[in-house]
Amino acid sequence: MQDIQLGMSKKKVVSILGRNYEPMGARVTPDGTIETIRYFSTSVLGDNADYYLLNFKDDTLVEWFKDADSNRPHNHPRQEPPRH
Repeated sequence: MQDIQLGMSKKKVVSILGRNYEPMGARVTPDGTIETIRYFSTSVLGDNADYYLLNFKDDTLVEWFKDADSNRPHNHPRQEPPRH
């Protein structure tokens, strides 16, 4: 992700990060077409599953961010709520 810059074309971003992304949605607005794609990332130790969301407006990268993925399993046990 350190090679990714706002203003890049989608084609350029995909050439850097690869085609292993997941389309998340698209819509047409009065200001242009908005498309969101997601790339998964794991830590070096494989204990965290994070993802990067990238938003393109008319095929130009306008926003990206990293967040934890709540849909993928993590390697730590689920904590149960306390019983009363």
